[in-house]
Amino acid sequence: MEVQDSIRMQFTETDLNNNYYEAIKTITDIVDNKDFDIKIDGIETELIYLKPDFSNLSQNARKNIAKRLHYVDKKKSRKAINTLFLVMQRLGVIGSKVYVTLGKKELDIQKKRKIWNIMKNKAQQALDEYKEEKGSFYKKKLV
Repeated sequence: MEVQDSIRMQFTETDLNNNYYEAIKTITDIVDNKDFDIKIDGIETELIYLKPDFSNLSQNARKNIAKRLHYVDKKKSRKAINTLFLVMQRLGVIGSKVYVTLGKKELDIQKKRKIWNIMKNKAQQALDEYKEEKGSFYKKKLV
């Protein structure tokens, strides 16, 4: 019986609140280090304005949120963070849509990479056409 009681104690409302605020500190550090942007309902803001309500959750919902909080601490990735906020939104813990996006600099780099790949393909196509034209011209000249 003691084992079940200790498991129940891990997912209380106060434990979830404490773990949530520790995760917020971790998320803020990750966002600052990797130059990500945090958007709440499409507007860039800070996470300190987000107040969760863990009071009306079932045991399974609390376990799910605790698991997501653990993943954020363990993996420290954008996917883990966005999954945490998605689960919290679907369970009604937070009322806003929160997600972490890539920074402006990284988005610019990705756009330029796409443009480079398109231009590289066009250059390769032009080179192939040139080689075909040159090859057929000189073959005819030699014969």
